[in-house]
Amino acid sequence: MNISIRSVTAGLVWTAIAWLMTVSFADAASFNCSRASHSVEFLICGDPVLSDLDDQLAAAFAAARRQSNNPAQLTLDERLWLARRDSCRTAACVAREYRVRLAELGDSPAGAPSGIEVPLRLSGGTLTVPVSINDAITLNFTIDSGAADVSIPADVVLTLIRTGSLTEDDFMGERTYTLADGRTIPSKIFRIRSLRVGNRLLENVTGSVAPVKGDLLLGQSFLSRFQSWSINNRRGVLILE
Repeated sequence: MNISIRSVTAGLVWTAIAWLMTVSFADAASFNCSRASHSVEFLICGDPVLSDLDDQLAAAFAAARRQSNNPAQLTLDERLWLARRDSCRTAACVAREYRVRLAELGDSPAGAPSGIEVPLRLSGGTLTVPVSINDAITLNFTIDSGAADVSIPADVVLTLIRTGSLTEDDFMGERTYTLADGRTIPSKIFRIRSLRVGNRLLENVTGSVAPVKGDLLLGQSFLSRFQSWSINNRRGVLILE
């Protein structure tokens, strides 16, 4: 049998590379690196910093799951986060997503900013943030510091009523609001039992009913409950402290 020295050498080189990758990185992350198939998984397996962040997140998620009253929602949030992570194309993007998720789970890594960071989403040219209403539905809200209350369109209010998470006892009468153009309009107000943004849960938040075509607005009845809040446009996150 005629085998060239070049082919043998090439085979040994690739075998050595595969072995080194297995030894160096197989146990570096929370998943099996030898079965990595996505480009982001390869990034994590080949980067000690990302690998460490992945280990931190696995531990934080396990702890959050043990303490959660709604593990199904927690699992859904994790799947949505994985989709965000896997849309990254650079190690810096992946690291940022890990740190944001760790902050959401209340386990920020050393050196992370104080407070929690919630990723913002671009919708129709507007930055929005996902908000869970009464642990019934999650929708994207526009952050509006000029709005007195959390504003929810009438069709969404009806959905909450149908799910049983909003009842007649939650309605508290009417309030008159002044619009940006100076007009005043009356609106029914109601008690939102809970609003969840990231891992922050606020209870008994005042909401107002907006027209069906109105926007979902995260107003001062939510924002003023925090010591401070800010938006980091460069990193695309809402910071709540």
